[in-house]
Amino acid sequence: MKRPASLQGRLIFGAIAVLLVCALAAGYGGYRAARHEADELFDAQLAQVGQTLLTLARAGDDDIAEEIGKSRHHYQTRLVFQVWHGGTQDAAPHLLLRSPGIGRELLPVSGEGFSYARLADGVYRIYGAADPHSRVRVVVGQSLTIRQELVRGIAWNNAWPFLLVLPAWALAIAWLVNRTLAPVRGLAAEVSARGAGNLVPLRGRTVPDELRPLLEALNDLIGRLGSAMENERRFTGDAAHELRTPIAALLAQLDALRLAPDPASRDGAIVKARAALDRMARLVTQLLILARLEGVASPQGEVLDLAELVREVCGEWAEPAVARDIDLSLEAAETPLHCEPEGLRILLRNLLDNALRYTPPGGRVEVGVSAAAPGLGPVIRVADTGPGIPAERRHELGKRFHRLQSAGPDGVGLGLSIVLRIAERHSAEVVFGKGLDGRGLSVDIQFPTRRC
Repeated sequence: MKRPASLQGRLIFGAIAVLLVCALAAGYGGYRAARHEADELFDAQLAQVGQTLLTLARAGDDDIAEEIGKSRHHYQTRLVFQVWHGGTQDAAPHLLLRSPGIGRELLPVSGEGFSYARLADGVYRIYGAADPHSRVRVVVGQSLTIRQELVRGIAWNNAWPFLLVLPAWALAIAWLVNRTLAPVRGLAAEVSARGAGNLVPLRGRTVPDELRPLLEALNDLIGRLGSAMENERRFTGDAAHELRTPIAALLAQLDALRLAPDPASRDGAIVKARAALDRMARLVTQLLILARLEGVASPQGEVLDLAELVREVCGEWAEPAVARDIDLSLEAAETPLHCEPEGLRILLRNLLDNALRYTPPGGRVEVGVSAAAPGLGPVIRVADTGPGIPAERRHELGKRFHRLQSAGPDGVGLGLSIVLRIAERHSAEVVFGKGLDGRGLSVDIQFPTRRC
């Protein structure tokens, strides 16, 4: 793939190209204007010379044809004329006066006024005039070649000063572009000189206004990277701390199993070791889920029936609910939703896991899906009759590895964090409230209308 040219080079060559095109257009326009004005001037001269000769010839000798003296100027040889007298049906007109080398044949002219004629040395502009009273006729011509030479000379005299200063203009443009882009190079140098851990916002005091949005976007990206790295560091530290507890418990139970004096003690150590392994497995699974959610962008998703998806997930938890003597019920209306199916399944599994884990035997867990109301999107609700969370502490829900007092001993504090992250990826709002029968906890997932 061809590497794109630098911005500085494109600006310099583009400015010089525009300058040359404008100069050529101006030069051509000047040439056309000079040619038009020269033609007007020379035609006026032809008419003036013709009228002068006509006036002089009225007093001349009708029987003498003279040739004027030698030329005293280079351009004079290209101005030709003839003065004729008389001319009837029976007698030809005779020549009174002519320019050098023009001959004694009547110049080809069509009536009076201006016309063109081709002579031996090229095309001429011809002017004819006649006096009916004195029967004098004047024909004056001027070579078009001399006119073109004069116009080219005028155009060249106007163009050569520009050609002399053109290199200076090109250098000035290159210097100006180089100076203008200096802040860009300075910003690039500042970014390149930074280490991987330097996430201080860029200063860019000399950055022009046109680059200010880019600088602000870079600083915003740096800020988000800093927050992400801090979150990752905190997440890694918390994960290491949380894994240390079940690992220590597992090691302790293995030691107890090795030193157990009787089968009952060994069985108790095995049960506790299995519980520690289960807790560690849940923690690792949820850590992997969170890592996957943090590492990918928001999903494209697909349109599906939300009620059918919720019904499918609830079916997976029917057996654990029966085993714990918990009444799990579902009320769902057909509701189309644009979402990421797997993400919503993980969200629902975590909500149901929490609800069933913290609801005592004989309690209830109700799951509901309500269709979109006017101005609102669909809502998923999971409510239980567990111990609940005081209203003043509900804002703490969803913090990673943060378990409230009402949490069970085997919780790891990541379930609601996963719920919040998946809801954020779907632009949904999570609302915590009071559960069933005035106690317990309810979680509402409110989707935006644009996902319906």
